[in-house]
Amino acid sequence: MLASSHHQLVSSLIETELTIGDQIQFNVTSNSMQPVINIGDSIVMEVIPGKDVKIGDIIVIKRVDDFLSHRVISITKDGWVTKGDNNILLDPPVQSKNLIGRVRMVKQANQMINLETRKWHYINFLFAKIGELETRAFSRHRYFRLPFRILSKGIQKIIVTT
Repeated sequence: MLASSHHQLVSSLIETELTIGDQIQFNVTSNSMQPVINIGDSIVMEVIPGKDVKIGDIIVIKRVDDFLSHRVISITKDGWVTKGDNNILLDPPVQSKNLIGRVRMVKQANQMINLETRKWHYINFLFAKIGELETRAFSRHRYFRLPFRILSKGIQKIIVTT
C-alpha cells in the first residue's frame, strides 16, 4: 500500500472510530522530538478535546501526508503553535480540526515514560519555554544560535536522563 493510501486509511479510521478518551499507539519515525522521543520509540496517544490542550503538551496532529507529534509552545487565536524539541523553527499554527490527541506515554526499549505525572507536567512546560526562547534567540542574531542550541540541548538531555 502506498504511503498516501495508508495515511488516508488511518486518518479515516481515526476520524470515524476514535472518541474522546480512546487511545492509539504510533511508532516514531522522526528524531524531531529528541531527546524525549526517539526514532523507534512508540507513543501512546489519547484522544482529547482541543480545550484540554495546554502549553507543554506533546500533541499528535494530522497533516496532509503524515502525522506529527510536537510540543505546544504557545496558544494563539490561530491555533496551537508547536515545535519539535530537536527542531529550530516553529510549525505553522495547528487548528483543532487537525488535532488527534495528546501523548500520554513514551515506550522506549528499556523504559516507559508516563508524561501524565506531575514531574513530567513541569518538565514539558519547561521544554516548551526552552523551545520558545530558542526560537527567539535564533530570530534575534545569528551569533546566539549555536551557544543557545548547545545550552538548550544540554539542559534537555540532563533532564531526560535523570
